[in-house]
Amino acid sequence: MIPQRSLRILPLAVAGVALSIPQTGRADELETVVVTAQKRSESLQSVPVAVTDFKDADLQNKQIVSVVDLGDEVPNLEATKTDQGGSNVNFYIRGIGQNDFISTDDPGVGVYLDGVYIARTAGGLLDLGDISDVEILRGPQGTLFGKNTIGGAVLVTTHEPTFDLTGDVEGRFGERSRMDFSGVLNVPLVDNVAALRISFTDRNQDGYAHSLYDNQDEGSEHHGTLRASFLWLPADSWKVLASADWTHTDQEEIPAYVTDFAPNTFVTGPQNAWAIANGVAPWDQRWATGNPFQNYSGFHPGNKGDVWGTSLTVTKSFSGEAQLKSIFAYRQLDDRTGLDYGGSPTGLGNQNVDVSQNQVSEELIFTDSFLDGRLNLVSGLFFMHEDGRDDILLDLVITGNTSGIETDTLNLFEGTTYAGYGQLSYKLTDALDFDLGARYSYEDKDDTISVFSLQPPPGFDVITPMSQTHGWYSLTYRAAANYKITEDAMVYASIATGFKSGGFNGRPNAGGDFNAYGPEKATTYEVGTKADFFDKSLRVDLAGFYTEYDDIQEVVNATDPFTGAPLNLVENAAKATMKGIELEATWAPVPRMKLNLGTGYLYSAFDEIAPGAAITLSNKLPSTPRWTLNAGAQYTVPLGTFGDLLARADVSWVDRFYWQVQSTPLDQGGNYALVNAILTYTPPKGNYQVSFYGKNLFDRTYFTYADDLSPFAMALAIPGEPRELGVLLRYEW
Repeated sequence: MIPQRSLRILPLAVAGVALSIPQTGRADELETVVVTAQKRSESLQSVPVAVTDFKDADLQNKQIVSVVDLGDEVPNLEATKTDQGGSNVNFYIRGIGQNDFISTDDPGVGVYLDGVYIARTAGGLLDLGDISDVEILRGPQGTLFGKNTIGGAVLVTTHEPTFDLTGDVEGRFGERSRMDFSGVLNVPLVDNVAALRISFTDRNQDGYAHSLYDNQDEGSEHHGTLRASFLWLPADSWKVLASADWTHTDQEEIPAYVTDFAPNTFVTGPQNAWAIANGVAPWDQRWATGNPFQNYSGFHPGNKGDVWGTSLTVTKSFSGEAQLKSIFAYRQLDDRTGLDYGGSPTGLGNQNVDVSQNQVSEELIFTDSFLDGRLNLVSGLFFMHEDGRDDILLDLVITGNTSGIETDTLNLFEGTTYAGYGQLSYKLTDALDFDLGARYSYEDKDDTISVFSLQPPPGFDVITPMSQTHGWYSLTYRAAANYKITEDAMVYASIATGFKSGGFNGRPNAGGDFNAYGPEKATTYEVGTKADFFDKSLRVDLAGFYTEYDDIQEVVNATDPFTGAPLNLVENAAKATMKGIELEATWAPVPRMKLNLGTGYLYSAFDEIAPGAAITLSNKLPSTPRWTLNAGAQYTVPLGTFGDLLARADVSWVDRFYWQVQSTPLDQGGNYALVNAILTYTPPKGNYQVSFYGKNLFDRTYFTYADDLSPFAMALAIPGEPRELGVLLRYEW
């Protein structure tokens, strides 16, 4: 546990930092930020949870276009697209997340769209057009949000319809033929009774990499999102909100840069011997380019997909503060992606992934207040059912050879979740509050797997269809106390637990490898303080945490010691400890200026390794950089009768870390800084804006993913996007 001494040090440290900063002229008062981190509207500064919040203006000024961009703006958050691209996204918060896209493994960070849980990493890459609010909750959220929020939760909320006729259109034009369009139309249908809101985004850009073999672009962006919501207020105590969204993607695959060629392994050696004997180009160093934005790939499966969903939220208010809310939702995804891991025209390393899934969920949330507002209740019931298929075609054979590893692995999965939860918040005095909550969850999952080898023709069953069914119970809880030192400062302490679902090994090489593994569990002890200083012109939030992380699920690439065959195992392999500190500060030292700083420190280490696991205590947990840093400066220059000019610059830096638990040098990432900037002109009437922007302004080369598979064939990395300069035009009415 964190020692009691930390409870005294944190608020004193914040006060010391604040008092050491001199005032310069008259400062602006920071606005009150309202969040729903505890499923009720509260001031950010009064919530005893580590939360980072972005309103729509923040998203626009910081150039946050999708949820992946949040990784540059939040302490101890890593957000990246996976190696398969498409609509996949990986989140890690405080070192807990998921590093695999396969559907038999669940995320470690929960993503919610308008209160609806998104069950798969595929479909989680949300576009942030027409978004009113994004909240990132750090630490286990197992009480109010439930399964797979063991690391934290990302809450995305769209704008609701209003009773004013409003709208906007926007165009973004930049390098590599960037051409984005978006728009919003809000129409009141019946005054104060019914309204409709429709929004769209269409994003297009040429690829930032290409193949030297066929000059094909890679890493392009071509996707669009359409959202519609209908608000109906049939009576004073009723509110009905129906929503629908659809995202369509049809773009080139992401680029793979081979960082190491291993031409003599048990996989590649026989292939290269066959190639040389038959006068065919082998797979070896000749396909190296030395340029992260170039390869020799002849395999271009593209990224294609459709993700859509509907939800119906009905809220009934009773006398006093009592309220009952129902959120019913259906979501479906079809995602088809692929990647040439070998970066060559030989065919070795080609992979196709086809994922389809649908889910239906219902959540009932009841809130009330008692004892003249001193006791608040949040309670609920949750149900979700999902089913789908996950089809992976992996080709480790040089084209033309009829011998080698070329497999089609098919998982047909299904799962059902039931949960009930409740949390009480009691105000013992005007300054001292206590929270106590718990959640009971039951999950039932089954998976049917088959593996078919395409080589030698006509092929054969490696694993004939076989099924497993498992169920897991989980009880998670949270207790917290917060004390209001002054009207503008509070301290808090909490203990919270969470779990990540158990699952099945979705990549067995033989029937005996098709095993089930249990849930992960985490317990986090946290202390923190939230305070405003200098007439609310300086806001400082500081949190310290200590996490006990048990039954960790790890994807481990190993080799059978007897046959030399590759093994892909998923195991409850270890226990670990994480501890760290997070600081977020916002300061408005003078009118029209705003400065922000965020930094996270994270120490993580394995404490125990299960017998037979293919990792050791010296291995590093994935995606756990020791330090993360973000800072921004914004100033609005008044131009008198000509309007205003807003200038903003943001920098983010991430320390070195490992993408994979094997922790080899070729798995390393991080140790780079990115700089973005924007200059926006707004006329006096404020009905249009013209912005000039730059992303990755200093054209830093960096990687968004890496995987050392050299014991089998290769190591590869996915390069991040280079610099982009452009102009943004916006018109509102």
